[in-house]
Amino acid sequence: MSSRDHLERLGAVIDETGVSRKEAFRMVAAVVFFGLFFAGIVVLSAFAMAEKEAEATRAQTAFAALVLSGLFGSLAFVSVRHLWRYHGSTFAMHAGGIVAHLRRGTTVLGWEDVARWYAQVQRVGVNGVPVRTVRIYRFVAADGREIKLMSIYERVDEFFARIESELIRRKLPVASADFDAGTPLVFGPFVVSRDGISHKTRTVAWTDVETLGVSVGVLRVKGRRASFAVPYLKVANAPILLALYEQIRRGRAQRNREVGAGA
Repeated sequence: MSSRDHLERLGAVIDETGVSRKEAFRMVAAVVFFGLFFAGIVVLSAFAMAEKEAEATRAQTAFAALVLSGLFGSLAFVSVRHLWRYHGSTFAMHAGGIVAHLRRGTTVLGWEDVARWYAQVQRVGVNGVPVRTVRIYRFVAADGREIKLMSIYERVDEFFARIESELIRRKLPVASADFDAGTPLVFGPFVVSRDGISHKTRTVAWTDVETLGVSVGVLRVKGRRASFAVPYLKVANAPILLALYEQIRRGRAQRNREVGAGA
């Protein structure tokens, strides 16, 4: 099925966004800032060594300037390529899914096509001073098709919240039914089953789980005998996992109350 056919089955456009001029300006400003920062280091180093006439010192300064120029050039190239790739692109939310119109083509994902999604929000800084926040939200189909919603778009957080809410509404009942039927569910590095939650070779039974939640960009599972933590950005469909845990926790609490009342 072509992208046009996929697009037609998604129905009407609910909302649409494009590249943020403010974010593009920030990206260019960051390149200029880093360039001036590196250049300042080279100039200060040159002045500091001005009194030393040794050829080795001059060679070291020249080498440092060459390396820093290369870093700045690479950063500038990547930034310009990124801006060129997304210039004029749009991201749309339809009644039946999401669409990304880029220079290289159009990608269409219906709600049922999205097999997993990931959220990455990261603060970028220089010498401990925050410069900008990078947001990358990925929606991936089972066949490998992928759409990225990133900081460069206007209202990126608003769009992601609406999309994630729709995905949770559609997929949580299915995940709950599969869990109740005994089907293991995969959430990135985690595997969830009736027996508990597993990570690599370790499994924590639900009766042993003390807490399961997100803290400082990390999804943490704390058990009585074992604990593990994974960066949130690596956990596929993380809100479904968190919602399932709440259902399991409430169900266990209800059973405990019933047992207590029966005693």
